[in-house]
Amino acid sequence: MATSVVTYQPAVGRAYVDLTSWAGDAGFATTPVATDQMEGPDALTLNADGTVTGADGAYTLRHIIASTGQAEGISYQIGTPAVVPAGTITLGTPTIDQTTISLPFTYDDTDQTGFEYRVDGGAWTSTTSPVSLSGLTENTEYTIEVRAVNADGGGTPASTALTTDPIPSSATATVPFSPGAGYTVATLEAGFDDYAFQEWPANEPDVGWQLVTVTAEGYFDSQGNYWFDEGVEAVHDVWVVDLSGTVYYQTVDNTGLLTPLEGEITIGTVTVGRNSASIEFSYSAADAEGFEYRLDGGTWIDVVSPIVLSGLTAETPYQVDLRAYNGTTQSVFKTVNFTTDAAVDTTPNAFTLTAQTGVARSITVTSNAITVQGVDAGVDVVSSVSGDTGSQQSVSTDGGVTWGGWSAADQNVRLNYRVRVRHTTSDEYSSGGYDGVRETTLTIGGVSATFRSTTLADTTPPVISLTGGNQTVVQNTTWSEPGYEAIDNADGDISVTGVEVIGTVDTSVLGQQQILYRATDASGNVSESTRTVTVVEFVPDDTVAPIIQLAGGNRTITVGDTWNDPGYTATDDTDGNITDQVEVSGTVDTTKPGSYPITYSVSDAAGNEATATRIVTVLSATQYPLLEAAPANRTFEGKRVLRFEAGEPIFILQPGETLDFDFDLTNWLADQGDDIAEGTHQIEELAEALEVMASGNVPGTDRIKVWLQAGEVKDSQSSLVQLTVTTTGLRTAVFQFRALIINRMQ
Repeated sequence: MATSVVTYQPAVGRAYVDLTSWAGDAGFATTPVATDQMEGPDALTLNADGTVTGADGAYTLRHIIASTGQAEGISYQIGTPAVVPAGTITLGTPTIDQTTISLPFTYDDTDQTGFEYRVDGGAWTSTTSPVSLSGLTENTEYTIEVRAVNADGGGTPASTALTTDPIPSSATATVPFSPGAGYTVATLEAGFDDYAFQEWPANEPDVGWQLVTVTAEGYFDSQGNYWFDEGVEAVHDVWVVDLSGTVYYQTVDNTGLLTPLEGEITIGTVTVGRNSASIEFSYSAADAEGFEYRLDGGTWIDVVSPIVLSGLTAETPYQVDLRAYNGTTQSVFKTVNFTTDAAVDTTPNAFTLTAQTGVARSITVTSNAITVQGVDAGVDVVSSVSGDTGSQQSVSTDGGVTWGGWSAADQNVRLNYRVRVRHTTSDEYSSGGYDGVRETTLTIGGVSATFRSTTLADTTPPVISLTGGNQTVVQNTTWSEPGYEAIDNADGDISVTGVEVIGTVDTSVLGQQQILYRATDASGNVSESTRTVTVVEFVPDDTVAPIIQLAGGNRTITVGDTWNDPGYTATDDTDGNITDQVEVSGTVDTTKPGSYPITYSVSDAAGNEATATRIVTVLSATQYPLLEAAPANRTFEGKRVLRFEAGEPIFILQPGETLDFDFDLTNWLADQGDDIAEGTHQIEELAEALEVMASGNVPGTDRIKVWLQAGEVKDSQSSLVQLTVTTTGLRTAVFQFRALIINRMQ
């Protein structure tokens, strides 16, 4: 195992700049200095003083610290992010005929500045509710889309397909009577009020009937009032047309009638409660002696402004008619319609739960607290939650000073109570096609809002491991790919689907050739590794180096122990056993912790050399506890002996962590009908950055505990942790899991 120093190379589509000073505004955790580097997309201009220019948008920048080689990344925003309307358009019930469509709609948010519609994918046009279309073709389908808009653009549109009415094959139409110029036609809006008239048919005019007069003599209005110029007293002709079209000829004698009042009643403020109402009014002239009103067509009652009504029924519609009077004549009455308030108000004001983005996975997140407003004091209102895993609510009755326990059950809340919700965030990233969104909906008295959390995007590239590393082949022999493995923190093993192998080996050409392995995870993170293949000339003489085998491999002891070499052997394909020719170099200082390499070297008669290195790790005298089992998420269950192939369990560590892991052999030993032979287990690891701190049998169990410490890494490293164990029945088995050390600064 070796450590190499390489020049930093950015991924395709990204570039870097050597900093001469720092005047940038990127919020790196460590302030960049001269000789450091800054890396970013080709679309940006990176300047040597750290300033960045480019089109508006969000970008990933990295700071490479020259003194340590470490890299740290951030998201960098240029300009203000566009925030288009996020509410929902709800389409109402349309009104349709042969050539027109009227489509009402509502919107459940306030983040818009207006609305637009379009028909059949045409241009967007500003609108308000309802969308009104005219000049359409009969019996034709039209697709109508409506969306909310603001300065940043349009929200998600709501769409519907509507078809205009067809032209009927036959129909009967009723049209109003039209006598022509010089006549006035009034269509009654209410039953006939006969206070100013003398003789009428037995069936008095009703709603929809028409009254026709000579305009120069006088005219009726839609309330049945007859108007004429002052001093023009005579008997005037009147034609009454009923709903069937039958015309009745009548006369009206205005002799001796008073001139109608000329002022106009104006309705002012109308105040409505549950059991009462107040209506203010004014009059524009001075020809009235008084005013009177009637409630729901009842008796006329004298009144002055305001009209005060009491003893009304809650949540009930009412109609008030108001008119001025003078002697024996009255003005045209004004009508006010209103509905009293509900008996108890249990519908709160709208509230908002703020979304949270960029949160960690599989954690509990809590929303902002909302205050219940708009309901009657002292009245219980049901509060409920629904949604994803862990959706619960908590209620405070004292303005947020203290809070009740978390619960998924319905609770009763009152005016000024505070409510908050929580849930467990997704265990997946929000990128790469994973479902990183979780939601909880809070409903109080029928009013709802949704709390949404979105996890971080996956920005960690895969880790590529090349089987056999660099290779040497003999000229004109067949090149066989030794294999490779790509492990991703989110996608797992992507060796088959996520790795692109670029390049081939031509064994007819002597020299070094390179094969590039590029791994891409589902979130688009890319890592690369290169294998160098050296094609050498065929030499028929003995060119095969000896093989050194180290008994026991790497070893681990504790400060104060005595180091005894477990032994070694050396064999050569020509010279046979040459163990006695092996030279051993290196020492182990058992007085202090550390890793000590012992090198074994040997040469055969042809001069072919071989070396092997054993790492002896001297552990601190610190005693790591073995009495308790490791957590379930750090336990490997050894149900059977694994084949050495991809698919072993993966545990993730971060630099600086010291964690305990368990090999749980309970099921395997039960199948074998055997026990662990005391002191026979061995723990091995295959990464420089991973160190075994302690291991042992958990007393009273069939568990082997191992304490691992992760050191600093420049790039993420993957290592097998392997347990070799012998039973009392002399059965030896090997169990393993993979430890993945993640560089947090990548």
